Amino acid sequence: MSGITILSPTVFDIGISSEGPFALPNLTGVPIVSARYWTGVGSSTWDTAVTGCSNAPCADVQYTLAGNVVNCLGACTSFSAADMTVNPADLGAAFDPVNHHMLVGSGPWQCGTGANLGFACSTPLGTGNHATSYTLTAFPNYFRSSQRLAIYLWSGESDTNAIGPATAVGSCFNVAVNLAGPCGHYQQGAGNPGTGTQVGVTTVGNVDIFFNLNWLAPFEWTTSPPGGIAPLTPTLPILYGPGTTFTPSPGPSSCTTPNNFYDC
Repeated sequence: MSGITILSPTVFDIGISSEGPFALPNLTGVPIVSARYWTGVGSSTWDTAVTGCSNAPCADVQYTLAGNVVNCLGACTSFSAADMTVNPADLGAAFDPVNHHMLVGSGPWQCGTGANLGFACSTPLGTGNHATSYTLTAFPNYFRSSQRLAIYLWSGESDTNAIGPATAVGSCFNVAVNLAGPCGHYQQGAGNPGTGTQVGVTTVGNVDIFFNLNWLAPFEWTTSPPGGIAPLTPTLPILYGPGTTFTPSPGPSSCTTPNNFYDC
């Protein structure tokens, strides 16, 4: 692995110096952990670095490797390479992420929030204190959340229409805003909300992350949906995400106004 380029909050590109039969298994077999909790610099330093990136464009940050040393180049050099290094103390066999409130899952639900991640549903190693009831809340980073579904519908991607949206959004990169023009769809809506914004790497990432994806595989939502699911069309639902509501547009004329609609 020669370097990593962050393309969006959910998409990153991994560069490799050579190809071989074990390249993909070696890369995809590496565990991915939440950097805020596992970084060696601590969560507060991580938060400060992220805040700095929020005030300056960081989409083109490039991380390169020199042996085991991570070097940070690009637009946001204030985001230290040390932020991307796991705390060695957390890699030992005796380390307990539950006891340290660092257990992060990948399902639709979470037990506890903030500093109590995982602590409300599990007990630390060596203790016998088990809760008698659990309170589950929606996990905001779940890939197939309602919020992600809104962006998926907006992207136009599917396993039957993959290359078209990916090519279209790429051709709109940095094109001047014209909501009535051919790039108007990608300059607004669920995947690029706001008052009409040029297509950047985040918007491209919001399309490409769903490349060739069938949301309901092995079913097809429009032609052979699973039993009991709501129809995708013509009645489009309101989709709720953490702190966000995505709605279908009232009509074609509404799509010329910047919005969070996902069906324009």
